[in-house]
Amino acid sequence: MEYLKTWTLAQPPSEAVAKKLLEAVRRYFFVGGMPEAVRAYAERRDLLEVQRIQSALVETVQADFGKYGPRRLQELMRKTCRHIAEKVGRKIKFVNISREERSADVRRALELLALSRVVHPVPHTSANGLPLGAEGDERHFKALFLDIGLVNRLCGLDLAGAEDLITVNEGALAEQFVGQQLLCAAPAFEDPRLFYWAREARNANAEVDFVISLNQDILPVEVKAGKTGTLRSAFQFLREKRRTRAVRFHTGSPTLEEVMMPGADGKRVQLLSLPLYAVGQLERLMGSLF
Repeated sequence: MEYLKTWTLAQPPSEAVAKKLLEAVRRYFFVGGMPEAVRAYAERRDLLEVQRIQSALVETVQADFGKYGPRRLQELMRKTCRHIAEKVGRKIKFVNISREERSADVRRALELLALSRVVHPVPHTSANGLPLGAEGDERHFKALFLDIGLVNRLCGLDLAGAEDLITVNEGALAEQFVGQQLLCAAPAFEDPRLFYWAREARNANAEVDFVISLNQDILPVEVKAGKTGTLRSAFQFLREKRRTRAVRFHTGSPTLEEVMMPGADGKRVQLLSLPLYAVGQLERLMGSLF
């Protein structure tokens, strides 16, 4: 942890150290950050014990729904909880949570989950200026779950041999991981908020995973589960909002590049690419660069 707080782009982690750090991130994808699960893994390296604890935690959280209203609402909260865990990184539509319940009831279930911090809505923002919440649209939103380990438990992932497993939702887990870290970066006295940006147009759809404000700048943040992936949506955002900086989290090396955006204008922008283990260091690294 001390090392993570000191490395720079001029002196990045060696290939061997970077490999170990990314292995730790991947392990965190499955163990998560709930204290009892972390303690079990730290003491015994037993993923099946971690899975048992995660199952108990999920049941405890859901049992707590009894405080919030009648049985019908409790069941709707359970459905909403599972749906969000399964659809991390995707736009949430009330009708997909339950076709039998009214949208107002689904919204109420979601509000209760958000108030209890089980889920964290990520609304859309037009991101034309600061604060980002001034143009937030609560009708269009994605959502993050309380803990990445509990996401896997609700999705039914068997942790036996999970560290060697390539899951079908690697991209969603990476987005959940980055989102959790960005939320934790907010000052403790603030209610943290995250936003995303999307543009829907015929043959020109675009979506940026997160939009954040840092040092009075508005930054599009893209998350990749591997070393490669296009940045078409981020470039679209920069072009429309007349911004010059973007951030990418991936599993590659940390770099700061000046890149030319696709298109006829030939505009150049700055792209800061950071490995997933460096999410918590974003503000420090940005402060040293700009």
